[in-house]
Amino acid sequence: QTALLVHPSAAYVGLKAKAAFVAQGTPFDLGVIGVGIDGKPLHGAKIDLRAVRLDWEFKDGRYRTKERDPQTCEVTSADAEQLCHFATPTGGTYRVLATITDERGRPNRTELTYWVTGGGVDPTRAGVTLIPDRTTYTVGQTAHVLVASPFYPAEGLVTWRRDGIVKAERVTFDAASKVIDVPITDAVVPNVYVQ
Repeated sequence: QTALLVHPSAAYVGLKAKAAFVAQGTPFDLGVIGVGIDGKPLHGAKIDLRAVRLDWEFKDGRYRTKERDPQTCEVTSADAEQLCHFATPTGGTYRVLATITDERGRPNRTELTYWVTGGGVDPTRAGVTLIPDRTTYTVGQTAHVLVASPFYPAEGLVTWRRDGIVKAERVTFDAASKVIDVPITDAVVPNVYVQ
């Protein structure tokens, strides 16, 4: 036996979020690029993007995902990334679906999830979700972490850990999400874990 890589299309869409989450009312900016299988940028390929806010409805004994507030953006691929801006009038979880089609008419899709403060989370997920605004930080920066809770009002305990607990803080959830700030200092290098 052997494993084969089968490409659905000769074109791919790359998406690059400027941040993993934004404050409600702040546009969500997304970099978009079209590339071939070799990774080189495609010129003139049309890319259609559709963003929706995810909502959940309890029906027939189970939760179902509903897409709300659809928005679209269309770009043409070039050497550099193109920008799309999506409005965020309501907090919650959003999904972007980007579609590109190659010269033979074969579509390829890329999906990205992002969050907007102030909204609810998937009620089928148990527990609290932590979403950092970036993947890496350096000393002197502040990590902004979106904490999404499946219920509120509530009280929580946030701990910063590195070779034991560095700091513990009580937080109050008066909404479904809250942003906590984690200053990156020498005391938490090389790794700090927020729980």
